[in-house]
Amino acid sequence: MLLAMKHPDISALSSEIGFCAAGVVDFPGDGRWDRRIGRTRRALRRAMAELTLAKGYDPLTVEDICAHADVARSTFYAHYQGKDALKLESLDALQRVLKGVQRPSLSMPRPDGVGTFAFVAPLFAHGQGHLALHVALKGGRGELIAAKRFRDIVKDLVRAEIDAGPHREAAIAFAAGALTAMVLDWLDGGAKTPAATMAERFQRYILMGLVGVGASIEAPIGQAQNA
Repeated sequence: MLLAMKHPDISALSSEIGFCAAGVVDFPGDGRWDRRIGRTRRALRRAMAELTLAKGYDPLTVEDICAHADVARSTFYAHYQGKDALKLESLDALQRVLKGVQRPSLSMPRPDGVGTFAFVAPLFAHGQGHLALHVALKGGRGELIAAKRFRDIVKDLVRAEIDAGPHREAAIAFAAGALTAMVLDWLDGGAKTPAATMAERFQRYILMGLVGVGASIEAPIGQAQNA
């Protein structure tokens, strides 16, 4: 299973994934999407990303973002409660893209009850391509907001990869925690190892952890220890 695993084409996805950090992914909402609203939201998300790189997240004000995007404050508040909501929307955009990458793999056979984690390679690619934004968020409120939503996103994606079973929630917590820690530690260290290598390592580690014990993963603790 490990050797047969296929990684998605990261290069083909890089431009689409890159839009997320810069904040240019649209949200169609109720289906009656107004192109002007899309342009306004893209301008605001891009402005926030550029200003975060220039001066950090915490010092930013809504006024700064509006001036940089050439958008009125009243227009900003028609879409967002504040800059934190704007930041979270960019992360939600990343989740939408990763779910799109993940979706085709979810219908593949799962003899071991575990998916291929196809979203992991694009996730690492996104992180490596936007390392500067990660650094700019460090040490302040922006990091706390982003980290909490990132953990939630990873757990949601991992949940779709693990089939039902008596220890499913523990397996999800294990895999999601490992992936979150691995990504953040890698970014904190400067993302020096290529994204594709990190994705392959994670997939090997996590599948050995979830599948390597075979049937004992579903057995009661005492039986697993004696297996």
